[in-house]
Amino acid sequence: MNIENELIESLSNPNTKDIASGLLEIGIDQLLDNGLLKEIPIVSTLSKSYDLVSSIRDRIFIQKLIAFLLSADTITDEDKFRFYNSIGKTKDDKIGEKILFAIEKVESIEKSMMIGRLFKSLVLGLITREEFDKSVFAITQIFLGDFKHLTTHPKDLQLVNPPVTNRLYQYELFEMPLEVIDENGSDLNGKKYVLSPLGVKFVNSVFTKNIKYKEYSRIEIYKLLEIK
Repeated sequence: MNIENELIESLSNPNTKDIASGLLEIGIDQLLDNGLLKEIPIVSTLSKSYDLVSSIRDRIFIQKLIAFLLSADTITDEDKFRFYNSIGKTKDDKIGEKILFAIEKVESIEKSMMIGRLFKSLVLGLITREEFDKSVFAITQIFLGDFKHLTTHPKDLQLVNPPVTNRLYQYELFEMPLEVIDENGSDLNGKKYVLSPLGVKFVNSVFTKNIKYKEYSRIEIYKLLEIK
């Protein structure tokens, strides 16, 4: 079983979005009873290989997997071909297995959706494999509610509980530029944080729309936050 191929085929399968949307409307039990999930390649393969959906845990996993696919959305044949070639050059690449492991590990559908958006950015060539791996690892380790502070303006971060900003810094989503510390002072924890380069790409992938057509710089992101 080639999980990488199955994931890409599921994303490019026109049935995926309709079935995933149906899951949100009628629930997974009816979808299972109707056999509709078999129309999604990755779900069908996993079901046959591992007798999936035999327990509540399995059904929750499928919900998270569907959320991942829905968030990644459809991709073009051109994008798919380019991504196939890129992973084909790395014989030991197990990105599909790592994605499934991360989806199983996270505690919420929202986090699965975040991973899906990051995967779309990876397929589109907007982030590197290393940036994808670091971002997904951060998602598995950080509380869901902490991520909202990635879209908090630096001037307001001093109001955020220091352990929260420390976690975002620990997983490289925040950084502490020396010029910011020297010129503007420090926050409650003696540090001043701004989005790191990885944090900027994370925000572009997870929190902005139409990422294929517009990528915001850190300055542009903060200007948008000032408007809100």
